[in-house]
Amino acid sequence: MDAPDVQGHFRVWGLYWVAGVAAAAVLATAGWLAFLAVDAVATWNSIKGPTALDSPRGAAGNQSPEQRAANLILPYATIDQLKMTLYLPSVYKHIRGIGYHESSHTRAYSMKPSGRVLKNDNAWDLEVELTSTAPLPTYNIMESRGEYAAGTTVADIAMDPGTPVLPPISGTITKIAPIVIYNEYQDMQIEMRPDGYPNVVVAFLHVDKIRVKAGDHVLQGKTPIGIPKDWRGIIPSEVEDYIKPAMPHVHIQVNTPAPPDQP
Repeated sequence: MDAPDVQGHFRVWGLYWVAGVAAAAVLATAGWLAFLAVDAVATWNSIKGPTALDSPRGAAGNQSPEQRAANLILPYATIDQLKMTLYLPSVYKHIRGIGYHESSHTRAYSMKPSGRVLKNDNAWDLEVELTSTAPLPTYNIMESRGEYAAGTTVADIAMDPGTPVLPPISGTITKIAPIVIYNEYQDMQIEMRPDGYPNVVVAFLHVDKIRVKAGDHVLQGKTPIGIPKDWRGIIPSEVEDYIKPAMPHVHIQVNTPAPPDQP
């Protein structure tokens, strides 16, 4: 009987052991490289388009909140009882300011402004608390007009002239009709029914060169409705007392539907 080849036996197992260690090292290296690749992609995504204005990363850290928000469409208000969020009608760089005031009727919902209040000249007539963790947008609560509705039932949003007005929420256009404002001036009223809110109407005034019609479905931040009507030098506007220089503005409010015998 031949003696066992002990040296050969250990030589084979030694080769197996070396191969196993090499394979483990290759797998570990591949796993580490994959982790680095995923982490790099996540980091790049976080700095190329930051959404949190108060926690910038990378190069965005050298920019002001306004600079970082320039091409974003920010939320400007919520209506808590509807669980509804409303967005600015353009990117932030084209928004010159927001002034809240009372609606002329009591069917309008009180909006809870997002962002930072600059001036509150109607504190006694508010139905919402002006608390927000967002630094932008900035806004003003304008002086009372003596109406029955609360002081944040209308948002007058000042915009650069000629800027496309975009919907603050997605929905269907239900009405476009002429309306006389201040008993003298011809304007147009646009109404839309927001998606998922069958008993709610979003109403716009002061929109010119209207590009939509009743029945059109419009997308928040995407579908141009028109441009802000430029009443400067024609109708004195309260929002011009708060936002300088004077700019055209769009009037936006959220209502329950009007009774059949009311406009």
